[in-house]
Amino acid sequence: IGLRTLEDRHFTDWFQPLPFDIWTGFISEHTCMRNGNEKDDAMRILVLVTLSKHFDSLESATAKRRFVELLPLTSPCLPFDITTSDVNLPASNTKTAVPNELYLPDTDLSAFSGLQTFSKASKRLKKEGVSDAFLLAMGVRKTIKIEFLFLHLDTLNWNENPKPLIKYLIDADLSQQDLLKLRSTRYLPAANDKTSVYAPSQLY
Repeated sequence: IGLRTLEDRHFTDWFQPLPFDIWTGFISEHTCMRNGNEKDDAMRILVLVTLSKHFDSLESATAKRRFVELLPLTSPCLPFDITTSDVNLPASNTKTAVPNELYLPDTDLSAFSGLQTFSKASKRLKKEGVSDAFLLAMGVRKTIKIEFLFLHLDTLNWNENPKPLIKYLIDADLSQQDLLKLRSTRYLPAANDKTSVYAPSQLY
């Protein structure tokens, strides 16, 4: 029962607020956060806004990490926008995806256009008040996966001229795992040697 529906205020002391973590565990198992059904879109947005506000209110990194562990991170719980030129379909509609399959709405992926289709979290999330910090904590990406970069080095012509790659990496928000892969993977050419590529520690 909510205090807004409690008509007799004499009974207020009888009730205690439900701990937010308990509600989070409940709502994370709800169909709106598990199945990605279109009919649950409105409720899904409300839930994400509420979860984001609570996440942003937490002060310690430990509290935020524990809270995120309660969320359905492996379920299609985040909406993303689809734009189509098909005249028989709406110009833009919304689907859902697992958080780590999406990028932030403002992420610039123009350097990789034509390589594959990238999905971005719906702009409606930010409009409704869902923070980028919350989306990132859920696993939404701000940068291209390092594995993707290495896979397409030849296509991007970054094997022979790594300057665009280095510029992108300098500006990118890389995780510790990404940095470890950058240190150990061979992807840089050596001066006067176009036959091989090297790991950073092999070059001067």
